[in-house]
Amino acid sequence: MFDIHQELFAAKSAPGIVEVIRLSNVSHIKASGNYVDFELLNGHVFHRMTLTRLKEQLPAHFIQVHRSFIINLAHLQRLQSELGRYTECVLTGGKTVPIGKQYRKMLLDLLRIDQSDHVD
Repeated sequence: MFDIHQELFAAKSAPGIVEVIRLSNVSHIKASGNYVDFELLNGHVFHRMTLTRLKEQLPAHFIQVHRSFIINLAHLQRLQSELGRYTECVLTGGKTVPIGKQYRKMLLDLLRIDQSDHVD
């Protein structure tokens, strides 16, 4: 069954324009002040809303990994490690998103990655 709130998001991208975003096409979302930038597989769309407020409206497969970034787990390809710490998510198309220290444990737990051999 099609659940409109799980599949679509209406973003006011400019005065008089509402872009209908298919959430499956969103690789990640970046905060930019009081705006969010939906990074799509084929472009991007700005919308006036804080990341905190937007996060409450997104389906569960959108995970905050940094204070300025939310990723779509469906587009997560790999995590990259630097000096024993996972510091970046690599998404579809090779786009990279930083992993914030305060979000790392939650992401690794969600992905069931053993953290015993990694340093914070």
